[in-house]
Amino acid sequence: MLTPLDNSILDYALEIRAIRREGHRSEVGPIGEVLLSLTGRDAIQWLLHVEVTQSMGPLDDWRLSRDTAEYLLVNPENIRDPAYWILYPAAYSLRTLRRLEGLGLLVIVEEFDEVHGTAYTGYKLLNEGRRAFEALLLPDDSPFSVLAATLSQDESLAALEQQGSKVWSEANFSSSAIATARQARMVVHEIRNALVPAQIALGSLYTALVGSQSEAELARFRPRIDPGIDRALKFVTDLLKTTELAARAPEAFDLLRSLADAVSSLATPLRIHLQGSTDLPSLSGYRERFVLAIVNLLRNAEQAGAQQVSIESVLEANNRNILLTVDDDGSGVPPADRERIFQRGISLRPGGAGEGLALVKEVVEIELHGKIACVDKPGGGARFRMRLPVAERTPR
Repeated sequence: MLTPLDNSILDYALEIRAIRREGHRSEVGPIGEVLLSLTGRDAIQWLLHVEVTQSMGPLDDWRLSRDTAEYLLVNPENIRDPAYWILYPAAYSLRTLRRLEGLGLLVIVEEFDEVHGTAYTGYKLLNEGRRAFEALLLPDDSPFSVLAATLSQDESLAALEQQGSKVWSEANFSSSAIATARQARMVVHEIRNALVPAQIALGSLYTALVGSQSEAELARFRPRIDPGIDRALKFVTDLLKTTELAARAPEAFDLLRSLADAVSSLATPLRIHLQGSTDLPSLSGYRERFVLAIVNLLRNAEQAGAQQVSIESVLEANNRNILLTVDDDGSGVPPADRERIFQRGISLRPGGAGEGLALVKEVVEIELHGKIACVDKPGGGARFRMRLPVAERTPR
């Protein structure tokens, strides 16, 4: 049977971390601040994204799950005899249905058949609910989904730190690195809070001006507005990843497997050949960042017109370094530019942001404590040579 929702609004706000409890008082948190800045459908859509991000599954009383949203779209009406609900419990929380009814997305149905003396209960999804769930389940990230995930994660980390969780107290982190990571989270949080609502508002403005006299004028500026906001959001995201890594101890990882992961993650016509010993020592650093650096090198080769890339790894005679060479048959790099291409903001390709090779240098030289250079390649094309210190002195 469907039962009334007996959870208070305050409890709900605490559960989805829209407010924080400080002793005997409560204060609005970042999730709640975003909600207070929105109205109408946007406010409802924000709550749904927060719930789905935090959901513990279909039977979570406090948060809608992605599975439940998909089920409601496929089954927009479900009205049954009460005995059915007892024999076949629903794969969703009835309290969540009550909350969705309160948001105007569906209606709870409780009917009585006087002829047969039978009661029926269930729900009917409204058009507003269908539109909301379809937007919620779009395959690509939206500003709401990104912000909901980020703020929910920030609130979880804040709660762990506040409670003195073992996750933090037992970690062997540098205090300065942790302080830097906390500061970066705060900066990134503030920038996102400023840019994402602006991005959402701009999207609404673009829609509102379709067909108006101002549409053409606005279209002139969009190529400068939208990429600028996207670039700023990407920058602060990369900043946060880097500082979080700094607060995490480096780990040993396998070079060849990492190279293979980088190659397999690319949907590209490039012919990529991996060469090298299968018995190389491990590297010490942040594996996911190294994979990203190799992906950037491969994309750089493709953008330079390369059709083939060769990646070779060799252990040097002193057993202390691995020499990693990435060759491509693209347009190559002029000698005068072989150092400056690693500077942030420098790109030899029209429209390039100049971020990819700068990240590669950062990973190789700052995180792995190695060296990278663009050197001469006989026969044309580009050659990137990296000398990477190993984590072990002898091969495994």
